[in-house]
Amino acid sequence: MSWTRTANIGDGIPKHTFTSLTRSLIPGPTWPSEDVLPNVDDFKATVLDYYIEVFNLAKDILKVLALPLDLEESYLNEYATDAVAIMRLLHYPSQPPDSPEKFTRGIGAHKDFGCANKEWLDVAPTPDTFVVN
Repeated sequence: MSWTRTANIGDGIPKHTFTSLTRSLIPGPTWPSEDVLPNVDDFKATVLDYYIEVFNLAKDILKVLALPLDLEESYLNEYATDAVAIMRLLHYPSQPPDSPEKFTRGIGAHKDFGCANKEWLDVAPTPDTFVVN
């Protein structure tokens, strides 16, 4: 069992979205209240702006991936049109020393989905870069 708090962020994700891709419900964002996070509207705007920029970066990466395959730059655009593009905010609360072993840090076993998935590779982190794995 994962010991985490998660918020899913996406372009216009309603409270619950059914996706035929995963055949499951994706919970939409539940923003903290102002008493929990002062200036929550500023936080929300910052997170949504970041989401838009990262999604635009993903679309640019798809263009770059098409070129060495001798495809038109726009060939992979369909994978970013009406995409289920979710950014997850994750918080791992501290655990008491006597917490049951069934709780683990991190996200438990799961599947990722998308158009640029295949194998996970060990990649050394490089400052100021994004890794496309």
